[in-house]
Amino acid sequence: MPLQQLAQAATEATGSTAEPATGKAFEIPALAPEVLFHIGPLAVTNTILYTYLVILTLLVLVWLCRRKLQEVPAARSWQAFAEVVLSTVLNLAENSLGRERARIIFPLACSLFIFILAANWMALFPLVGPIYLVKEGGEHVPLFRAVAADWSTTIALALVTFIVTEFWGLRFRAKEHLMHFVKPPVIGQIEFISEFIRVLSLSVRLFGNLFAGEVLITMMTTLTFLIVPAVFLVLETLFGFIQAAVFTVLCLAYFTLNTTSHHQEHEETHAAVHAAE
Repeated sequence: MPLQQLAQAATEATGSTAEPATGKAFEIPALAPEVLFHIGPLAVTNTILYTYLVILTLLVLVWLCRRKLQEVPAARSWQAFAEVVLSTVLNLAENSLGRERARIIFPLACSLFIFILAANWMALFPLVGPIYLVKEGGEHVPLFRAVAADWSTTIALALVTFIVTEFWGLRFRAKEHLMHFVKPPVIGQIEFISEFIRVLSLSVRLFGNLFAGEVLITMMTTLTFLIVPAVFLVLETLFGFIQAAVFTVLCLAYFTLNTTSHHQEHEETHAAVHAAE
């Protein structure tokens, strides 16, 4: 495996001359999440445990926002922060879809943005990695694993997005939506395949970018001193926000494509041309 070879080469390079700067053994994160324990036939992984930690944290923040609701919230309150996030996502949806359709997809788009952003930013805290569970045989397994660095999580988010957008595409224009998979003969079949490729592209894009970030942070914190990892942590903070925003924008884009009739699009373009004249 390329990652294992990279880890071995880095360990040999540092171990043959000097120990790593932090004194810890160099280890590339595994692609698959580690199983912590079993509840009957269900295997509970460190990714699942971390997912529930993210959900619990978001529930606490929701409670803090709703505890003292005010019509005009204080400038530095949880309610003001929540309203900024919600209004930003809602305005983005309304600018793309209009008020009626934006209110339909807004709950999903906003939930995806908040969950992915919270999961990405919480993964930068020292909860992920330093805390281990000692299993039988002395094996040390990380108690928490970043959500987006597990492909099963990102593909689940992509599947939810695909199912919801396809459902509303059928609700808004069932006949036209189904016919564009048939006519014209060759292009229609390509369009049909591309619908399912969306799931793969959404999941792999999020997983690949964030797993690469996890590997980079692991390498920097293991092989270098504090200042260098701090720079990469700042970059990962920005990168986590960008990935959450990209996933949300793509969700809105797929919803727009599936629910916009070609006749409606032509009429809107024709009206815009007349207005410009």
